[in-house]
Amino acid sequence: MSHLSELQYGYDNYASVELNNAYNGRVDIIQDDYNQGYGNSAKVLQKGENNDAYIAQYGSGNIAYINQYGNRNTAHITEYGSGNAGLIKQYGNDNEAAILQKGDGNQGQITQYNDDNKALIVQKSNVQYFKTDITQNGGQTHVIINGMNKGITIR
Repeated sequence: MSHLSELQYGYDNYASVELNNAYNGRVDIIQDDYNQGYGNSAKVLQKGENNDAYIAQYGSGNIAYINQYGNRNTAHITEYGSGNAGLIKQYGNDNEAAILQKGDGNQGQITQYNDDNKALIVQKSNVQYFKTDITQNGGQTHVIINGMNKGITIR
């Protein structure tokens, strides 16, 4: 049995959840700003067992996608500003990924292949319009805190 929770305030927000042969997973989507947040888009796809996905978007015009193929994966995307885009793709087992973006117009992407990866991207509140991209191939840990006004790519 899977758990799905969705809470949306504001208007013109979109949320989609697809559970494909998913068992005992959890999906939480919150898009609010008490009638000020609008036009956010969130999509979660889970295929496998015991996967957890959490998306919270408080500003406007944010996009968040989480795709999980495998077992026991955890993904978090939280975007407070406006116009941010977060994407987490997990292909394997026991992966953990999180993206936190507080400014406006930031892009964070984490792609995890194989097993036992851990990744964290934090785009600080003074950072705007920057892109951080992490790709992992198994047993790797990366933590990025981007407050340097530069784009970062790790492969």
